[in-house]
Amino acid sequence: MNKLEEIKNEILSNKEIISTFSKVKEKELISFHFTLGAYIRNKYLWNKKDNVDYLSKIYKKDNPDEISNEIIKEIYFEIKKDFKKS
Repeated sequence: MNKLEEIKNEILSNKEIISTFSKVKEKELISFHFTLGAYIRNKYLWNKKDNVDYLSKIYKKDNPDEISNEIIKEIYFEIKKDFKKS
Protein backbone atom coordinates (compact mmCIF):
# COMPACT_ATOMS: atom_id res chain seq x y z
CA MET A 1 0.00 0.00 0.00
CA ASN A 2 1.42 3.40 -0.92
CA LYS A 3 1.43 6.39 1.42
CA LEU A 4 -1.52 8.11 -0.25
CA GLU A 5 -3.66 4.97 0.04
CA GLU A 6 -2.63 4.66 3.70
CA ILE A 7 -3.71 8.24 4.44
CA LYS A 8 -6.98 7.91 2.56
CA ASN A 9 -7.82 4.55 4.12
CA GLU A 10 -7.25 5.89 7.62
CA ILE A 11 -9.43 8.95 7.04
CA LEU A 12 -12.13 7.04 5.18
CA SER A 13 -12.40 4.64 8.11
CA ASN A 14 -13.69 7.53 10.24
CA LYS A 15 -17.49 7.54 10.04
CA GLU A 16 -17.69 11.08 11.42
CA ILE A 17 -15.58 12.43 8.55
CA ILE A 18 -17.68 10.55 6.01
CA SER A 19 -20.87 11.93 7.53
CA THR A 20 -19.52 15.48 7.65
CA PHE A 21 -18.11 15.44 4.12
CA SER A 22 -21.36 14.03 2.73
CA LYS A 23 -23.12 17.21 3.95
CA VAL A 24 -20.68 19.99 3.02
CA LYS A 25 -20.15 21.75 -0.28
CA GLU A 26 -16.80 21.81 -2.04
CA LYS A 27 -16.30 25.52 -1.31
CA GLU A 28 -16.48 24.73 2.43
CA LEU A 29 -13.47 22.38 2.35
CA ILE A 30 -11.12 25.22 3.30
CA SER A 31 -12.72 25.13 6.76
CA PHE A 32 -10.94 21.80 7.34
CA HIS A 33 -7.46 23.33 6.89
CA PHE A 34 -6.79 23.68 10.63
CA THR A 35 -8.50 20.44 11.67
CA LEU A 36 -8.25 17.51 9.27
CA GLY A 37 -5.57 19.29 7.25
CA ALA A 38 -3.46 19.85 10.37
CA TYR A 39 -3.91 16.20 11.31
CA ILE A 40 -2.66 15.07 7.89
CA ARG A 41 0.27 17.49 7.99
CA ASN A 42 1.27 16.57 11.54
CA LYS A 43 1.01 12.82 11.10
CA TYR A 44 2.16 12.36 7.51
CA LEU A 45 3.98 15.43 6.20
CA TRP A 46 5.94 17.48 8.74
CA ASN A 47 9.46 16.09 9.14
CA LYS A 48 8.66 13.29 6.69
CA LYS A 49 10.55 14.31 3.58
CA ASP A 50 9.99 10.98 1.82
CA ASN A 51 6.22 11.37 2.14
CA VAL A 52 6.31 14.97 0.92
CA ASP A 53 8.54 14.00 -2.02
CA TYR A 54 6.22 11.13 -2.96
CA LEU A 55 3.02 13.19 -2.67
CA SER A 56 4.61 16.16 -4.46
CA LYS A 57 5.00 14.00 -7.54
CA ILE A 58 1.32 13.07 -7.43
CA TYR A 59 -0.09 16.55 -6.80
CA LYS A 60 2.62 18.67 -8.47
CA LYS A 61 2.86 20.72 -5.27
CA ASP A 62 5.63 20.74 -2.71
CA ASN A 63 4.06 22.66 0.15
CA PRO A 64 2.55 20.49 2.93
CA ASP A 65 -0.42 22.88 3.24
CA GLU A 66 -1.24 22.50 -0.43
CA ILE A 67 -0.67 18.74 -0.37
CA SER A 68 -3.01 18.29 2.62
CA ASN A 69 -5.65 20.38 0.83
CA GLU A 70 -5.36 18.17 -2.25
CA ILE A 71 -5.72 15.04 -0.13
CA ILE A 72 -8.81 16.50 1.55
CA LYS A 73 -10.34 17.30 -1.86
CA GLU A 74 -9.61 13.82 -3.14
CA ILE A 75 -11.22 12.24 -0.09
CA TYR A 76 -14.19 14.59 -0.36
CA PHE A 77 -14.86 13.66 -3.99
CA GLU A 78 -14.48 9.97 -3.21
CA ILE A 79 -17.08 10.26 -0.45
CA LYS A 80 -19.43 12.28 -2.66
CA LYS A 81 -19.07 9.72 -5.48
CA ASP A 82 -19.93 6.89 -3.08
CA PHE A 83 -22.99 8.75 -1.79
CA LYS A 84 -24.28 9.29 -5.33
CA LYS A 85 -24.11 5.52 -5.89
CA SER A 86 -26.25 4.77 -2.83
